Amino acid sequence: MTIEFEKPQRDPLLAALIEKLPLPGSTWPRGDRQAWLDLMRAAFDLVYGRDVVAQGAAVLMAEELERPSETAEPAPTPRIVSPRAAARVLDADESSVAA
Repeated sequence: MTIEFEKPQRDPLLAALIEKLPLPGSTWPRGDRQAWLDLMRAAFDLVYGRDVVAQGAAVLMAEELERPSETAEPAPTPRIVSPRAAARVLDADESSVAA
């Protein structure tokens, strides 16, 4: 007696996006690559669920993640701030650029 198992199905949305990738060696403008990555990120959120940060419940401050890795001191733990606090920081940055 042979038991056959169904092969797990890949999500059709993810599969379709992967099929859209150009062939290796093709010209693929940077803007198009970024758009594809944004779509794939959104598809991952849809298929696998969103994390707390992606839901807008918190915002990681990108500046703290950009610290060079060759420094002797450990990288700081990323801060999680409320969307309202992040908006105030962004508003303050925009007003300083306008000045």
